[in-house]
Amino acid sequence: MKENKTDSLFNVFCTLNNLDKASSLKMLPIYLKACKELNADDSFEGLSMKNEILNFIFGELNSPVSSLNEDEIVESVILKYKSIFVKHKLDAEDIYMPISNNLKVTNNFFIDLNSPHCKTDPRYSLINDLYNTIFKKIDAFSTMIAIKMYTEAFVSWRTIHESECIIKLLTTGGIEIQDAYIKHIAYNNAYRNPESFTVEENDLTFEKLKSEMKSHNLKSKDMKKFIEYGWIYKYKTNEEIKLNFRDGVEKLANLRKYNQIYEGASELVHSSSTFFYVNDDFCRDLALSMTYKTALRVYQSFHDYFKNYFNKKEVEDKYLYFIKLLNDTITFINKDFDEESIYDDSQIETYENYKKSYDS
Repeated sequence: MKENKTDSLFNVFCTLNNLDKASSLKMLPIYLKACKELNADDSFEGLSMKNEILNFIFGELNSPVSSLNEDEIVESVILKYKSIFVKHKLDAEDIYMPISNNLKVTNNFFIDLNSPHCKTDPRYSLINDLYNTIFKKIDAFSTMIAIKMYTEAFVSWRTIHESECIIKLLTTGGIEIQDAYIKHIAYNNAYRNPESFTVEENDLTFEKLKSEMKSHNLKSKDMKKFIEYGWIYKYKTNEEIKLNFRDGVEKLANLRKYNQIYEGASELVHSSSTFFYVNDDFCRDLALSMTYKTALRVYQSFHDYFKNYFNKKEVEDKYLYFIKLLNDTITFINKDFDEESIYDDSQIETYENYKKSYDS
């Protein structure tokens, strides 16, 4: 193989992916055939094309579901390249745009801090485990934004918002509400997976469950709601609450101003007319604004709850750097986006009246 800038790309690719000699020799003839079929030349465009060819081949050879021979892999690579990078012009550069990777890199900082303390056992690491799940969801959101899955990203914010409300109550409510949350995890396990326990264990669990429900004047029909939300009764408040997200968890977390947006995201979960005719640009801007702000609150709550993780100056300095990075990005996101009008009381009232009229 003649050594030039595009041929040397093959060697660099093999080195970066730690390919041994046997694997490299297996890839080489497939790579050369695909390059020839696609007329990948020595221009910069050809260099980019060859990089995608290599990635497709690497994916095929490492796929547990692929059983293609050499010529079939070449055919598959050509089909995929033309479909994705030629016909539909995947904007690979979006992956490198700050709008998506500022959130991802910040999120990775918190994942690295939190992961060593996760045991995936609520008895020992409840708060760390929940933060870990939220961080994973935020990471998925930034990936969806990068590949233009705006509707899915907005729906993902819905789950992140729910999680934010729960973690806020658990970190501000103290050990009593954390214990209640763990108890309701046990109730849910018994309700969903009764075969995992003995008859005696299930009888004891449901006897205790029904006794608690009775103390709150709840009926048998309320059991599912109590299992999911009953732990919030332990949260110290003088407010009237209900066993649901909007009038319970979200209300106690003092984040109800986001409820109309949350409801809008809920409508996109199903194949309603809203789902089919959603405005992609508005969906993107709203998803970005909501998730960046939600993530910022989550990161700050993590910092406040686990202060000892930030004792070292270099860790605290990184935290401050990332918080500034997110705030600067939020400013950019909102520069052409009038977010405050979404929370305007008159707008909410108009929306609720319209919805009631439509539903009737």
